[in-house]
Amino acid sequence: MSYAEDSKRYRAKKSKHPIRRLIAFILLILLGVAGYLLYTADPILDRPLRSLAESRLGKVHPYIADNSGLRAFVCGSSSPIATWDRAKTCIGVIADGEILLFDVGAGAIRNIENWGLGAQHISRVFLTHFHSDHLGDLDEANVQGWIWGRREPLHVHGPVGVDRVVKGYNQALGLDYGYRNTYGTERFLPMRGALMLAHAAEPRPGDTVEVYRKGKLVVEAFLVDHSPVEPAFGYRIHYGDRTVLVSGDTRRSATLERLARNADILFHEAQSARLSRLMAEAAARKSDERISYVMSKAGDYHSAAEDFGEIAHNTKVRKLVMYHLAPPPDQWLMQRVFLRGMPGNVLLAEDGLVFTLIPGETGVDQDMIEPL
Repeated sequence: MSYAEDSKRYRAKKSKHPIRRLIAFILLILLGVAGYLLYTADPILDRPLRSLAESRLGKVHPYIADNSGLRAFVCGSSSPIATWDRAKTCIGVIADGEILLFDVGAGAIRNIENWGLGAQHISRVFLTHFHSDHLGDLDEANVQGWIWGRREPLHVHGPVGVDRVVKGYNQALGLDYGYRNTYGTERFLPMRGALMLAHAAEPRPGDTVEVYRKGKLVVEAFLVDHSPVEPAFGYRIHYGDRTVLVSGDTRRSATLERLARNADILFHEAQSARLSRLMAEAAARKSDERISYVMSKAGDYHSAAEDFGEIAHNTKVRKLVMYHLAPPPDQWLMQRVFLRGMPGNVLLAEDGLVFTLIPGETGVDQDMIEPL
């Protein structure tokens, strides 16, 4: 290449640099202006912000608006062991615009709110027993539902003793109720909507007792074996000719398996005996006697995941869903332990797993909840 050609190329290349610098400078200015407007909330942003607010308010999730069937969903799949992606125990049912919760462990209401289902649609909570991981979000279910529009009491069902639990929560939240009622007034935050009401049931051993009925929806309670926790309930939900059962915490129960026979869905607590033993041994090697003891004894009043093949065979349910998972199987290898040798109708619960049951049909549609 000649000197003249090389010099020409150099000048052309050099002449582009000011243009690039100018473009970069203009972009920097524009970004600065945009940042300033966002930071100062200039009124010019009111219109898009107003549109954003309107888009988030007043929406009703399709699952709430659709009254063609029953939806059963997992709002909490974990046991007392904490895990970042699983709330503690909670199974939800949506029917005719209402949400019924079967236990309400910590994190369950966060899930329901994040999915856009709306806490104000929670009308009743059915507690299986009074361990903390089954009722830790009862206050959130009540107060958030009231704030967002529920005007009637939240009804709380459960074994004998539920009145004591509800009375304690109402007492603990009494100041909160008063503050919100004062500034919200009776028009917007009526005190009637704040106070939870307790409903205790006493089913006979081996039998069910009806605890709620509305239209096609019927909820029955029955005793399970979670001793030394007594009494402890499972629940059977009918919606027309479709049936869902929730085990609560229990040893393997002949009553539960009989009542679940040919049901559409059985949500059954599951503890891996193998993984619990390994955790107990690991804790012992670390000289953690407390955790070693807890993990070695927990299987005494829970159901072994290793038995779920037999449970599926005995009940002939369409879907057998392991929930209240202990230890929570948050790695592939642990999931494999839970599901090893299981038939295809046995599956692990995940938060957001939802099933749709249409009366008069036999299909069980399975999906994950899509947030609004």
